[in-house]
Amino acid sequence: MLKQGGGSIVNISSGAASVRIRGLMAYCVAKAALEHLTRCMANELAPKIRVNAIALGSIMTDALRHTIDQQPGFEDKMKELTPLHRIGEVEDIGLATLYFCSKGCYATGAILAVDGGLEQTNLPFKLPDL
Repeated sequence: MLKQGGGSIVNISSGAASVRIRGLMAYCVAKAALEHLTRCMANELAPKIRVNAIALGSIMTDALRHTIDQQPGFEDKMKELTPLHRIGEVEDIGLATLYFCSKGCYATGAILAVDGGLEQTNLPFKLPDL
Protein backbone atom coordinates (compact mmCIF):
# COMPACT_ATOMS: atom_id res chain seq x y z
CA MET A 1 0.00 0.00 0.00
CA LEU A 2 2.82 2.38 0.76
CA LYS A 3 4.33 1.74 -2.69
CA GLN A 4 1.01 2.48 -4.41
CA GLY A 5 0.60 5.67 -2.39
CA GLY A 6 -2.20 4.79 -0.02
CA GLY A 7 -4.96 2.50 1.06
CA SER A 8 -7.18 1.44 3.88
CA ILE A 9 -6.90 -1.31 6.49
CA VAL A 10 -10.04 -2.40 8.33
CA ASN A 11 -9.60 -4.62 11.38
CA ILE A 12 -12.50 -6.65 12.73
CA SER A 13 -12.86 -6.30 16.48
CA SER A 14 -15.66 -6.95 18.91
CA GLY A 15 -17.64 -5.20 21.61
CA ALA A 16 -15.86 -7.71 23.85
CA ALA A 17 -12.87 -5.35 23.72
CA SER A 18 -14.63 -3.00 26.09
CA VAL A 19 -16.93 -5.21 28.16
CA ARG A 20 -16.30 -8.09 30.51
CA ILE A 21 -17.62 -11.47 29.40
CA ARG A 22 -17.07 -14.19 31.94
CA GLY A 23 -15.34 -17.20 30.42
CA LEU A 24 -14.06 -15.23 27.42
CA MET A 25 -11.17 -13.38 29.07
CA ALA A 26 -8.56 -14.24 26.42
CA TYR A 27 -10.93 -13.20 23.62
CA CYS A 28 -11.76 -9.89 25.33
CA VAL A 29 -8.08 -9.10 25.91
CA ALA A 30 -7.15 -10.01 22.32
CA LYS A 31 -9.83 -7.70 20.90
CA ALA A 32 -8.78 -4.85 23.21
CA ALA A 33 -5.21 -5.30 21.98
CA LEU A 34 -6.41 -5.29 18.36
CA GLU A 35 -8.17 -1.98 18.92
CA HIS A 36 -5.02 -0.43 20.40
CA LEU A 37 -3.00 -1.87 17.50
CA THR A 38 -5.47 -0.19 15.14
CA ARG A 39 -4.88 3.20 16.79
CA CYS A 40 -1.08 2.73 16.81
CA MET A 41 -1.00 1.62 13.16
CA ALA A 42 -3.16 4.59 12.21
CA ASN A 43 -0.60 6.90 13.79
CA GLU A 44 2.35 5.10 12.16
CA LEU A 45 0.89 4.84 8.66
CA ALA A 46 -0.82 8.24 8.32
CA PRO A 47 -1.24 10.10 6.07
CA LYS A 48 -0.97 7.50 3.31
CA ILE A 49 -2.82 4.58 4.86
CA ARG A 50 -5.94 4.82 6.98
CA VAL A 51 -6.38 2.14 9.66
CA ASN A 52 -9.74 1.65 11.36
CA ALA A 53 -11.65 -1.13 13.07
CA ILE A 54 -15.21 -2.34 13.34
CA ALA A 55 -16.26 -3.55 16.80
CA LEU A 56 -18.99 -6.10 16.22
CA GLY A 57 -21.82 -7.23 18.39
CA SER A 58 -23.72 -10.43 17.67
CA ILE A 59 -23.83 -11.10 13.94
CA MET A 60 -25.95 -13.86 12.41
CA THR A 61 -23.21 -16.08 11.04
CA ASP A 62 -23.44 -19.82 10.44
CA ALA A 63 -21.74 -20.39 13.81
CA LEU A 64 -24.24 -18.24 15.71
CA ARG A 65 -27.14 -19.83 13.83
CA HIS A 66 -25.87 -23.26 14.93
CA THR A 67 -25.70 -22.15 18.58
CA ILE A 68 -29.18 -20.63 18.39
CA ASP A 69 -30.60 -23.78 16.80
CA GLN A 70 -29.16 -25.91 19.62
CA GLN A 71 -30.54 -23.82 22.49
CA PRO A 72 -34.24 -22.91 22.53
CA GLY A 73 -34.84 -19.34 23.68
CA PHE A 74 -31.23 -18.26 23.09
CA GLU A 75 -32.05 -15.99 20.13
CA ASP A 76 -35.01 -14.32 21.85
CA LYS A 77 -32.93 -13.62 24.97
CA MET A 78 -30.06 -12.16 22.87
CA LYS A 79 -32.50 -9.84 21.10
CA GLU A 80 -34.06 -8.83 24.41
CA LEU A 81 -30.61 -7.89 25.77
CA THR A 82 -29.73 -5.86 22.64
CA PRO A 83 -31.02 -2.27 22.56
CA LEU A 84 -32.01 -2.52 18.86
CA HIS A 85 -33.75 -5.86 19.62
CA ARG A 86 -32.21 -7.65 16.67
CA ILE A 87 -29.12 -9.59 15.76
CA GLY A 88 -26.81 -7.99 13.22
CA GLU A 89 -26.48 -9.24 9.66
CA VAL A 90 -23.30 -9.81 7.67
CA GLU A 91 -24.40 -6.95 5.41
CA ASP A 92 -24.06 -4.58 8.38
CA ILE A 93 -20.34 -5.36 8.45
CA GLY A 94 -20.04 -4.91 4.69
CA LEU A 95 -21.60 -1.46 4.75
CA ALA A 96 -19.34 -0.27 7.56
CA THR A 97 -16.31 -1.65 5.71
CA LEU A 98 -17.42 0.07 2.50
CA TYR A 99 -17.39 3.42 4.31
CA PHE A 100 -13.92 2.87 5.78
CA CYS A 101 -12.55 1.90 2.35
CA SER A 102 -14.25 4.71 0.45
CA LYS A 103 -12.54 7.84 -0.81
CA GLY A 104 -14.99 9.84 1.32
CA CYS A 105 -13.75 8.34 4.58
CA TYR A 106 -12.20 10.99 6.80
CA ALA A 107 -11.24 8.65 9.63
CA THR A 108 -8.18 6.86 10.84
CA GLY A 109 -7.69 5.19 14.20
CA ALA A 110 -11.48 4.97 14.57
CA ILE A 111 -13.32 2.09 16.19
CA LEU A 112 -16.86 1.91 14.80
CA ALA A 113 -19.35 -0.01 16.93
CA VAL A 114 -21.69 -2.14 14.81
CA ASP A 115 -23.32 -3.82 17.77
CA GLY A 116 -26.97 -2.88 18.08
CA GLY A 117 -26.21 -0.50 20.94
CA LEU A 118 -24.69 -3.00 23.36
CA GLU A 119 -23.00 -1.72 26.50
CA GLN A 120 -22.74 -5.15 28.09
CA THR A 121 -22.79 -8.69 26.79
CA ASN A 122 -26.01 -10.03 25.33
CA LEU A 123 -24.92 -13.65 25.71
CA PRO A 124 -27.68 -15.24 27.78
CA PHE A 125 -25.61 -17.66 29.81
CA LYS A 126 -23.95 -17.38 33.18
CA LEU A 127 -20.93 -19.43 34.11
CA PRO A 128 -20.70 -20.69 37.69
CA ASP A 129 -18.31 -19.11 40.17
CA LEU A 130 -14.87 -20.69 40.34
